[in-house]
Amino acid sequence: MLALAVVAALGLALPAQHTDASDLQQLTVRTTGIPAGTEVGLFRLDSTGTRLGWQESASTDATGAVTFATVPGQTYTLWAAETATTFPQYLGGAASLDAAARFTTPDAATSEQAFAVAPAPLVTGAVTWPDQGTTAYGEVNLHTWDAAAKTWALASYAPITDLTATGGTFTAKAPAGVAVALSAFVERADRSTASGWLGSGTTAPASLAAATTVTATEQSPVTGVALALVDVAPSPEPGPSPEPSPSGPQSPSPSPTTPASTTPAPTPAPPVTAPPRSTTNTPTNDAPARPPATEPRTVPPVAAKISGKPRVGARLTATAAPRGWTASYTWKRDGRAIARANARAYRPTTSDAGRRLSVTVSLRKTGYAPAASTSKAVRVAKVASKVRVAAAKRAVRVTVKAKGVAKPTGKVTVKVGKTSRTYTLKARHRGVLTVKAPAGRAKVRVTYQGDARVAKGTTTKTVRVR
Repeated sequence: MLALAVVAALGLALPAQHTDASDLQQLTVRTTGIPAGTEVGLFRLDSTGTRLGWQESASTDATGAVTFATVPGQTYTLWAAETATTFPQYLGGAASLDAAARFTTPDAATSEQAFAVAPAPLVTGAVTWPDQGTTAYGEVNLHTWDAAAKTWALASYAPITDLTATGGTFTAKAPAGVAVALSAFVERADRSTASGWLGSGTTAPASLAAATTVTATEQSPVTGVALALVDVAPSPEPGPSPEPSPSGPQSPSPSPTTPASTTPAPTPAPPVTAPPRSTTNTPTNDAPARPPATEPRTVPPVAAKISGKPRVGARLTATAAPRGWTASYTWKRDGRAIARANARAYRPTTSDAGRRLSVTVSLRKTGYAPAASTSKAVRVAKVASKVRVAAAKRAVRVTVKAKGVAKPTGKVTVKVGKTSRTYTLKARHRGVLTVKAPAGRAKVRVTYQGDARVAKGTTTKTVRVR
């Protein structure tokens, strides 16, 4: 569409403008099936009609609604983040963007779209283990078969609740209609552990390949699953040798004349392969709770930091995980998580210009309390502006451009000769102002004050008005 020009005579008010189909409308998305505060994302179909591109995201309010600024007559789809009872999904319950349902906004100032988020099937059951005292922490992992990689992959995990010395219960999400194998891990206050795979009997299978699988559907969730765990002795950790006691009896040294015992040493039990704990970099919202404060092992102090120049298109990098630890990353804009920004590196977009970015680094390691650190926020530089002036018939045309920003806004001061006036550049102007001026040669100076994303700019040029 052609840029909308605003024509104004110096010293006179700008004429009234009219909204056309290119102006933004307010789209209200009304969700069901997810709690308040869940992130919802908006995708828009590009001009070729072949690709859906990310636009923005927002969190649902107390009524489950979220609003976006959209363009009438354009095609969009929606995405909802994972919650305690749902997997991440697109409009229509699709698991991928290509399969997502689409909708076209009407030619109106406001519009509405319903988004029903389907709940995930649940697997519920109980876990038992040998009694060795107070249990500090436990979790259940659900694994699905990855045919392409020919291996089992972690699908989700959930905490073990109602912990006792010998067991607990769990409720975990499962992919619908897919066979899953379950494993569990618990750690006690004395740092001893138990782990195992789901089996058909009372003894845990020795490997995932021998584990029993279950399948849950939305109509038929799996209940009553029982996991029996076996003990796995904790690895000994080196420590300082005890100092000799200054007093008290000492253990006598064996007499050289005492014959050595001929009792053969016991044959060690075969090792038990323990199932791995969660290693996913994108934990679900029902992630296991942090172990109690009595947990003896803690994460080494690692302060999250951002490296790189904070400007649009530049590469920013977060602190790496310490050796042996698994890290997940959440990049935030003005304190709110950015959708799908979960890698260690991040490149700011025009949506980040002028905003403050931070990153939260979450660390996990088997047997250690999980912890997180958030970096200091850095402000992303605004996008540079280019201000141009050109002569027109009985007018001068002022153009403000910024890479990646189609509709810059802000105050623009135009001085033609000795006459100066300030105008408001609005989104509907698309960066173009046309100001009436007398015919003849004139020196024009334009000062653009910038906006939240675009930096200030100025230019001076002598033009001949026709």
